[in-house]
Amino acid sequence: MKNITRSPLVSIIIPVYNSADYVEETIASISAQTYTNFEIIAIDDESTDNSIETLFRIAEKEKRLRPLRIPHSGSPALPRNHGIKASKGELIAFLDSDDLWTPDKLEKQIAYMHNHPDVGLLYSASVTFGNVSFFSPHFETLPLPFKASVSFDDLVQKGNSIPCSTVILRKAILAATGLFDEDPQKRGVEDYDLWIQISRITKIAFYPAIQCYYRIHQGQISSDWETRAKRVQYIAASRNLPLRGYSLRRNKGPLMLFVRNLIQLASAAYYKLTNLLR
Repeated sequence: MKNITRSPLVSIIIPVYNSADYVEETIASISAQTYTNFEIIAIDDESTDNSIETLFRIAEKEKRLRPLRIPHSGSPALPRNHGIKASKGELIAFLDSDDLWTPDKLEKQIAYMHNHPDVGLLYSASVTFGNVSFFSPHFETLPLPFKASVSFDDLVQKGNSIPCSTVILRKAILAATGLFDEDPQKRGVEDYDLWIQISRITKIAFYPAIQCYYRIHQGQISSDWETRAKRVQYIAASRNLPLRGYSLRRNKGPLMLFVRNLIQLASAAYYKLTNLLR
């Protein structure tokens, strides 16, 4: 991999809602990055716990953190958009307030973007941790190696294989596509909708390494699979696209769950091995 000849500012956008138990660890994973030219914009969605107080306390030491607060919206789209509008960076990265990055996530992604100026959006793989085990329906490596999407057609035919907390993109792209759709009917799948729009105008690339740990816990927006499936169909109807529905094989009995999770485990091992050999 070539050396980076310039170090663009990266704006890291974190939507926060009732994440006081997790957000400090999340921000610590940013502070530990080997790439250091970034700003952190954490937008509190009027949490009812002490999330905003926690953010201001962290900001006393982590000077690159800007805590903001907006009236409660109930959707990640609004705080993310608020953060994008307040951002100063040439590149935008997203991280949910309960997820974690590997220490070299930004360094490797920015080097890739520098060496591939035609790529507008880059993402990598994530694995679940927290309230999850091999026998859980939420055990997941995303994307599976054979389901990684790098084009508009891929996203339509394969579904959303892009974990939001792994994405880095050029801010200029959003001037052409617009920001996250704030339609409440797209709540929890608004990222998929945006990736589709971005894939129409720029190249998407996949960096085949695990660079994010996706935390599983109670009360997540993305945990209701049936609701997500309905909202994907809403996107399909509103965009007039033949989007693939969720098969929900994880809910079709213990044998299917075991086979599914074995594939997930093998995929995680594949990414780790290829990253070691790179």
